[in-house]
Amino acid sequence: MAVYEYIGNLHVHSSYSDGSGTIPEIAQAGNEAGVDFVIINDHFTLKALQNGEEGYYDRVLVLIGTEINRRWHHYLVMGLNREVAGNDSNPQEVINEVNWNGGFGIIAHPFEVGSPVFFGGKAYTWNDWSVVGYSGIEIWNYCSQWRDGADNLLSTLYSGLINPNWRITGPCSKALAKVDSIGQKRKIVIIGGTDAHAVKVNMKLTTLTIFPYDFLFRTVNTHILVPEPLTNSLAYDKQLIYHALKEGSGFVAFDYFAPAKGFRFLVEHDLGEVVIGMGAETAFEPGMVAKVFLPEKAIIKLFHNGNCLHESVDSQLCIPLSDSGVYRVEAFLRRGIFNNKLIPWIFSNPIFLR
Repeated sequence: MAVYEYIGNLHVHSSYSDGSGTIPEIAQAGNEAGVDFVIINDHFTLKALQNGEEGYYDRVLVLIGTEINRRWHHYLVMGLNREVAGNDSNPQEVINEVNWNGGFGIIAHPFEVGSPVFFGGKAYTWNDWSVVGYSGIEIWNYCSQWRDGADNLLSTLYSGLINPNWRITGPCSKALAKVDSIGQKRKIVIIGGTDAHAVKVNMKLTTLTIFPYDFLFRTVNTHILVPEPLTNSLAYDKQLIYHALKEGSGFVAFDYFAPAKGFRFLVEHDLGEVVIGMGAETAFEPGMVAKVFLPEKAIIKLFHNGNCLHESVDSQLCIPLSDSGVYRVEAFLRRGIFNNKLIPWIFSNPIFLR
């Protein structure tokens, strides 16, 4: 069966909340960056949806979600047609209300650390892990994790204005560990987000933009795999994209240094029959084989229940599997003058073999 891959940038804020860009301006940035879709998650509002701004802008589809809760338990929500009230102290109520209204949600930047340079050191963490009913976890939030590393003003100015990827170390390790842990009990999916705001700083002679939308749209993206091509129909394509995100059919990639398009991770039976792709689950059977395909040679790590099962440098991998469990893949590039800088590149959704 044919598989179609599309690149999306998630967790984007517009001028409807605390971002600087209008929806058309954000769509234009998406066109310039080469992504296929952008999901807006403005705080506490669906006004962009209500004002009819969801849809195609040239080749980029802009979808409108929201981000719920203020001090704790930030929740990225997609698929709603009406706003849902926040509840910082009882996130389960928010999750239930979202599900009741036909939406689904992702826990955002759950292990944020905070920085003395921003917001008085506040961190917007997720503290209540007794909750159920959410679809997944945002394992990589570009702006949140960049801010976590901002320990003084000088280095912050350097990394914010001159070398923005200087602080990039990859997904949040605690978020990945939480996915591995929860995955032992139930299916859980991952996304990556940029938390794009394109903050504007007015100087005497000019206006500086911290992390413009078109820059961030080239960094942490979520790639989805769907069985049919997008059609330029808003209603149809929206359902196709949301279904893929909710099911975990895809992967998170840092596309800045090398495009990740073409990555595949799947499990086949040794007879050659394709059994399962990213995000799905099935019963384990003897003779299953994990296969990985990369668009270029990289360090490939195959994880089983949170532990590295295999590591090699190649553009392909084929490993027989001997046990049930949760399998996922990480890939890293080597860059730099002496090829000594390790770049986090691709992080797959898990495959669940029960």
